[in-house]
Amino acid sequence: MNRMTWKRRLLLYGFGFGLGVLILYIAYGDKILDGWTPASRVRTLLVNAKTFDTDSTAICKLTCEGVTLDQLKASIPKAEVDLSRSKPQNEPCREYLLTCPVNGKLVDAYFSACMKDSTVKLLKVFPTKDCTCK
Repeated sequence: MNRMTWKRRLLLYGFGFGLGVLILYIAYGDKILDGWTPASRVRTLLVNAKTFDTDSTAICKLTCEGVTLDQLKASIPKAEVDLSRSKPQNEPCREYLLTCPVNGKLVDAYFSACMKDSTVKLLKVFPTKDCTCK
């Protein structure tokens, strides 16, 4: 009678588990954990907002950078969220700092996201050039 030892069982289990992980990675790539990270959830929250608002000062600073509001909104899914400088515990609206890649530039933008009415407001833009916006 051929009995399988524990060492052989663990080796076969590890091989099958590793093969399964490899197949999942090939099939789905890096999208497996993308929806679970806090940064990904922030980007999804900002992209799926019902209304997206800003003020004239932020528009002026975007213009100084040569970026439109639509381009900034389109770059949010690829943006890097700086959670250490954000205020996700603020009530009623949480605040997030994102570094958005737009037209080959990195634009730092500070957003306010209200959970109650699903609105997002662009609060500040930190231009890399000197601007005369007030």
